[in-house]
Parts: sequence; structure tokens; C-alpha cells
Amino acid sequence: MRAKKTPLASFLQASLQKLNATTTHAAAIGAVTLLSQTAFADGSVSGKLSDKSGSYGIEGALVTVKELNVQTSTNRDGRYNLPSLPNGEYTLELSYVGADTQTRAIAITDNAILVEHFTLSSNATEHVLVIGEAASLNKALNKQRASNNIVSIVNADAIGNYPDANTSEALQRLPGVSVENDQGEGRYVRIRGLGANFNSVTINGSKVPSPNAGERAVALDTVPSELLESLEVTKTLTPDMDADSLGGTINVKSLSAFDRDGRFYKATLETNFDEHTSQASPKLSLTASDLFSIGDGADNFGVAGALSWYERKFGSDNVETGGAWDVADNAADTRLEEFEQRDYTISRERLGASLNFDYQANDVTNLFLRTLYSEYTDAEERQANVIEMYQFERDDLGDIVLDDEGDEETNDGIPASETGAATIARELKDRTETMKIKSLVLGGKSEWDTWVIDYKLGASQSSEHTPFHIDGAVFEADFEEGIGYSAAKQIYLHAPAEVYAAENYELDEIATAQQITKDKENNIQLDITKRLQLAGNPLALKWGAKLSQREKTSDEEVWAYSNLDEVGFTDEQLLLSNYVATNSGEAQIDYQFGPMGQAIASRPLLNAISPLDKSEYHEEIDSAIADFTVNEDISAAYVMGTLDVDKLRILAGVRVEQTDFTAAGMHYNEYEDEGAEIEELTAASFNNDYSHTLPSLHLRYLIGEKVQLRAAWTNAVVRPTFEQLSPAKVREGDEVEFGNPLLKPLEASNLDIGIEYYGGFASYFSAFVFSKDIENFAYAIDLGATADASLVGPGEISEANTFKNGDSATLTGLELAASKQFSELPAPWDGFLVSANATWTSSEATIEYLDDELFAQRDIHLPSQSDFSGNFAIGYETEKFSLRVAANYKSEYLLEVSDPADAQGDAWVDAQTGIDFLARWYASEKVQVFVQGVNLGDQGYYVYSGEGQKDYNFQYEEYGPSFRLGVTITDF
Repeated sequence: MRAKKTPLASFLQASLQKLNATTTHAAAIGAVTLLSQTAFADGSVSGKLSDKSGSYGIEGALVTVKELNVQTSTNRDGRYNLPSLPNGEYTLELSYVGADTQTRAIAITDNAILVEHFTLSSNATEHVLVIGEAASLNKALNKQRASNNIVSIVNADAIGNYPDANTSEALQRLPGVSVENDQGEGRYVRIRGLGANFNSVTINGSKVPSPNAGERAVALDTVPSELLESLEVTKTLTPDMDADSLGGTINVKSLSAFDRDGRFYKATLETNFDEHTSQASPKLSLTASDLFSIGDGADNFGVAGALSWYERKFGSDNVETGGAWDVADNAADTRLEEFEQRDYTISRERLGASLNFDYQANDVTNLFLRTLYSEYTDAEERQANVIEMYQFERDDLGDIVLDDEGDEETNDGIPASETGAATIARELKDRTETMKIKSLVLGGKSEWDTWVIDYKLGASQSSEHTPFHIDGAVFEADFEEGIGYSAAKQIYLHAPAEVYAAENYELDEIATAQQITKDKENNIQLDITKRLQLAGNPLALKWGAKLSQREKTSDEEVWAYSNLDEVGFTDEQLLLSNYVATNSGEAQIDYQFGPMGQAIASRPLLNAISPLDKSEYHEEIDSAIADFTVNEDISAAYVMGTLDVDKLRILAGVRVEQTDFTAAGMHYNEYEDEGAEIEELTAASFNNDYSHTLPSLHLRYLIGEKVQLRAAWTNAVVRPTFEQLSPAKVREGDEVEFGNPLLKPLEASNLDIGIEYYGGFASYFSAFVFSKDIENFAYAIDLGATADASLVGPGEISEANTFKNGDSATLTGLELAASKQFSELPAPWDGFLVSANATWTSSEATIEYLDDELFAQRDIHLPSQSDFSGNFAIGYETEKFSLRVAANYKSEYLLEVSDPADAQGDAWVDAQTGIDFLARWYASEKVQVFVQGVNLGDQGYYVYSGEGQKDYNFQYEEYGPSFRLGVTITDF
């Protein structure tokens, strides 16, 4: 009996066949070039850069053979290799920011390997070159300087210098990077003002799929920062990289034992105190690595592992309108139709693990295996009051006006200066969702003579599982007078005492649900590099191919328990007073913006519906429409060359990507056609295949030892979100809502020009301007009666809500970054370190909307784009302690366009400033004690309705500051 192949095995077999065909074009180009070149002679120089004690290698130093203009950089274990150099006597130069440049006279002979090791030069700052915040910044600067493209880097030891609990928060300190928060914690990363759906995330170079059903964006708060060795944000793509990022690509690099020599371990224990809820939460992390000798090798096998666990209990208070304002020319006549009070009780648990292996098989081949597992459990209870306000129409005598049928006439909404009636719903949502990310990358590198071959196999899976839960329990009551509100930003409810009495509310519905989303991505990649000479100048020709296979599925089930009086529930049983919390500490909702009443409890509600036949309450249509399967296969091939001409490095190439997209979902139609009532639920599928050719050019020019100019012209392709590509359609009467699987990908042409100055140890300045021309960005639109009948079906249509490609958009910006270590000053001033960065951006996009059955246009900002964002930090460190205060700012930005036809409905996020503090005491060589303060300014989250209309609340939320106390034990 033949064994059944696993999905990964089947992917490998198909990919290896396709990889051969995909590389043919790129290999042919490379072969033609190779035949016209002369290879170097057979001599080489290699070695390692270590700190003075030799305890571990230093990455990012530039090693140059001056006379040949041949250059490389030290890798993550400090090693370098310059192969196949012609016979002769030369000058070997090693340059590392923060240390003295070293030169040596060397002689290259045929068939000989010259070994030249370096240690950090002896100077006044040597004792801090490898330890402390300034040292970690200095390491990152050296990596940035050596890169062929524009990158920003933060190292693992630098992450610990700020109170950042997860990966996204660690990234927000970099130039041009800011984060979007969820419940006060950093979640999604924005790069150069572009939202997370415009950026990509990789772990060890392998793409990470998104656990969220409708998104491509990866919520990086799911990845604990303790699992990382470094974070790299690439802002200009080279042809050997995936082309699916407009703002940038975030690469999460996990630990390697070769990052250090010998045994290493670190343990951190801390507690977090949340001022808002007065609760303390524990956190524990462990990191360890060691080197072993296998066979004839010495320390040629490395094992590194990390474990992190963090459980945080906290909460927030929220009041929001969702834009339910009827704005009048006279502000006094503006009416608020509805608003909602929300109280959140939250528990978030993060568990992360990483286990990595490195093997130097011989002098030619290095192999590695990288694994990462992250599990993020978010338990959230939301108590809410939804206040839908109206006023009775009254005649001159104050009597309520009745219509022809005897019904009471009302006006929606209430002006802030008046009171009226309201229907108030007391609601509960109680759910626990678990997001998981699994990543495995197996690969290696073989290098001999003038050839380098890199090979890599990646498998990643993300998932989000929300078990059976209360999605919305609703109790309602009507109040005919005395309901009002005050303030516009932070809205307060004014209501009589009976509004807060549980016995006045009756159960309307209990909605329950469960959902699971899975997103899998497998990829295989092969890269080949050949070192050559072109007219006496060093040339590295590189070509290769990558195949990736992605499958995203979503499965949701919905049940709605309503009309319970028809199945035996008495009037008494339907009262809210039967379902409130009885514990005295939980009975009243702890809400900061006024009273809310007693808290609704989940268990009595679930007990009440447990005897009912669940199948009779299953929402077949809603459950089916939410399910989909999407497959996206991408085949890519590229060729590029890197040429050094004197002080100029030129990198040019082209990447070709072929995308095969399929989507399967459900269509629901309920309408009348020629007198017949139509109701049907049918399966639907779509196919959309397309290709892109993406050229790029990178230039780097050295002006002296400390200054370099950079310029890049690149092209990117960003595919629409899965929500936008959804194959689902729901039509009820003359209203229809559907996704658009035939949307075109966003295409962008990018130009970056800038200068970098490396002034010494941890001292740096850069300035970059950038411009992005964008086509085919997607946005929501109501096509109304213009909708294609083949999509919506026969008959009249009044609303057709879907997604459409925009014609064009632009984004331009200026990015500045600087840091300065004042080591040249006399004590005690030599311990100060200042770092700052600022990014100014401007964007414009044109969207369409229907106006009296004709299309009109208006200009908007790109969503998530702040005109200004910046960071500022000032620190002071000695051998015994370090202090740090950091501020993070981002100006207001467009969150979403609720209605393309109505700018007043646009949701804007107000400017935010976060202030954090850290103090660290080095109790001994191995023990550090630290205190951190987060959000010391008690920055909230405010969304308002309409650009510049800050008086009109869309959402307001407060979290309060938090504090951490911990100890770290390290042993090298």
C-alpha cells in the first residue's frame, strides 16, 4: 500500500518540478553573462571579527581589499570570506562604526587560503562597544551601513532597553515606523505612513500568513520579543525579495547559537501592574544557546532556544457613536442618534517558543533549521449599553403628534442641549480567541571558489480559533423621557435611575458563534551567485526562483436564540435581573464615564439556552456566507547584478511574478423576479491569474569613510485583502453586498534618495526623501443601479456594496533619523545618549461615489497615513545603571471611509503621544534589576467623525498607565 503524501511533501514534489522550469529564463540570462566573463584566480582571505576578549563575533563590519575594490561584511558570527582573489600584494581594511579602522598588508597566492582575524580596536569607548544601549544601537548601525538597500534594524539587546512587550512595540522605535494599537497594546505596524495591509512580514525570510480572516496584515503582538535576535525593516526591495510590500518588509530573525561563542543563557522574571484595573500580571522568559563539536569540526553545531510566557490582566473604558451624527449647519441643531458605552475586562496570555539549529558541515556548507511557535490567547468580556435616542414630535400645546394611522411621530436623535426618549439595549459579548503562528525554515548555504548557492524551504501556518461563545446577548427597554448626553469627545449619559435598574430590561436575543480561520503558506527558494569581473570591476551576478503556495480558509457557525417567549420562557424569566452577576465585587460595572448598571453574567445565559435544541436556532445563511477557501500560488524568477565601480555600488535587476488565484464561497439571493419569490444558496468560485514584471535599481556611493549616498527605484505589487477578494454575496430584495475576487493588485513605483552619516560610536544621521506612485488601490463603494447584472442578478438594485480599484494615488515623504553618544565629553556627561527620528508624509487618492446615478469623485488621504510621526529618546548609562525616557508621537490619520459619498462619515484617529520610562541597575556582572513605566501620560485613543471635526466622537477609549518590575540574570 502506497503511503499517503503529506501536503508539504506534495508541495515539495510539485515545486521541484516547477522550480526547474521557473529558473530556466533567469539561468539562461546568467549563463550568457557568465560566458563573457573572466573568473578570478584561486586565492582567498577569510577570518573573524571578535570583541577583545574573543567571547563572540561582531556582525556588520566592512572588510575591503583596497586595491581590488572587493568588499564584503562580517556575518552574524563575525566571520567573513573573500574568495578567488588574483595573486598579488594588497591592503586589507576592516571598518566598524565606533572603532578604529584597521589595515593590514596581505599577500595572495594561488590555491592558498589566507586567514586574517581581527579584534575590536583598543580605544576609549571599548568597554561599551559590546554592552549597553549604545552598543546595541551601534551594532544595528553597522548592519545598516553594510546593506545594499535601505533598511532599519533593531537588535534583541536593544529591545530590552525599552518597555516593549511584543514585536510590534519594539519596531515603533525605528525611523518611519509607527504602530496601531489594540486596547492600548501595539498590534499592527505602519511603515512610512502605510497601513499593515500594505506591508509584509517574514520570519527568517519566510513569509508569515495572517491569522485574521479578512486581512493580510500580521498582528505582531502575537510574537513575544524575547524570541528574537533582531528585527529588520527593509524599505527598498531588491529583486531577490518578495515584491508584496509598499511601505516595507519586516523580517523577524530568530536566535542562532553562532550569534555568540560558547554557552549562553538569560532568564527574566517580571510583574506588570495595570493602574486601570489594579491587577498584577506575571511574565517569564528564558533564552539559552550552546556550541558543540561534531565529527572533526570544532564548535560546528549550535543549538539555541527561547521560551516566553506572559499573562496580562487589564481593562479599558470606551464610549463611541460610530459616526451616528446628523450634523447641521448650526451646531446647536446637530443631533446624535445613537451612542454606546463599553466596558472591557481583558486577559491576554502569550506563549512563545523557538528552537534553532546551525551546522557548519564543512568549509563549504552551512545548514540551519529555524522554528518559531507563538500562541496568543485573548479573553475579552464586553459589557455595553447601546442608547438609540429620539424625540417625540409635539404640537404647540406640547402634545405628541400622531400620524394618519395613529402612530407617534418621532425625530431621530437629540441635540446636546435637550432630552428625549430612547430605546436602550444592555448587551454582553464574552469570547476567547486563540491565535497561533508556526514557522519552520530549513535551508543552507554552500560557497566554493566564485560560487554561492543558497537554498531554503519554508512552511508557515497561522490560525485564529474562537470556540463557542456569546457573541451578543441583548436586553432592551424603552424610556419615554429624561434621556440626554453632554460633551462631544467623551460623551456622558444623563438618565433617570430606572435606566440602570436590571428589572426594567427584557431579553431580546442571545447570539452565539464559533469560528476558525487557517492560513498556510509553503515556499521553496533557490538563489545562485557567481562572482566575476567586468572591465576589471567586481561583479556579483545572482539569479534564482521562488515558489509559494498559500491556502486560507474560514469556517464560521452562527446561532440566534430569539422569540424565547414562544418556547416557554415566562415574562419573569426574560428579565435582565435573572442574569446579572451576583458577586458583590462584580455586580456593578466599573465604568469610568458614569454608571452603567449591573454586569451581565455569561453562565446564567448559557444555562438558560442549554436545554434548547441548538439546531433549530442555527443561522444557515449567515454561517454559510462567512465560509470561504482561497488559494494563491506565486511563481517568481529574478536576475540581478551588483557591480562595484570605484566608490559606487550599482545593484540592478528584474523580478517576474506569476500569480494564480482561486476563491470559493457562497452566494445567497432572496428577491422577487417577475412575480416569483426567489431564495437560493449556491456555491460560487472565481479564478484570476496575472503576472508582473518588476525592475529595480539601487545605487550606493561612498563620500569619504563616514558618508554615503543612496538612491533606489523599485516596483512593488500588493494584493488586495481577503475581505476585498471575498467570493461571498448576499442579496436581500434590492440590496446586495459582495466581494470582488477580480480586483487588480495594487501596483507601485517607488523612488528613494538619501544620505547617511556615520559619525562614530552610536552616532548617526540620515535623511531620505521618498515618493510612491500607486495604481489600483482598492476601496469600498456602493455601485447602486450601475452594478453589473451578471454579478447581482436580475431586477432593480438600490444598493450594491462592493470594492473597486481606484485609478491612482501618490505618497511622498521625508524621513530623518539621528543619534548621538556623547562619549567624547568629560565625565559625567559622557554617559548621555540621545536618539530621534521624524517622518513627514503626504498622500492623496481619488475615490468615486454615486450622486444621482452619476459617478462623482473626491480626494482622500490614504488610510493609516499620518502626516507626521516621530520618536525621541534620551538616556544615560554607566557601568552600574542606565536610565531612559522615550516619547513616541503620531499625528492624526484617516482610519476608514465609512461612506465614499459623505466625508463627514470618515473616521479619523486623533494624534497620540506615548511616554515610557526605564531604569536598569546592574547589580552584578550577571544580574540586572529594572523598572519600567508605560503610557505615563495616560494617552487614550480618540476617533472622530469627519476630517478636522474633533467635536464629533466616533470612538473614545482609555487604558491608563502600567508599570513593570523585573530582574534579568545573564551568564556568558
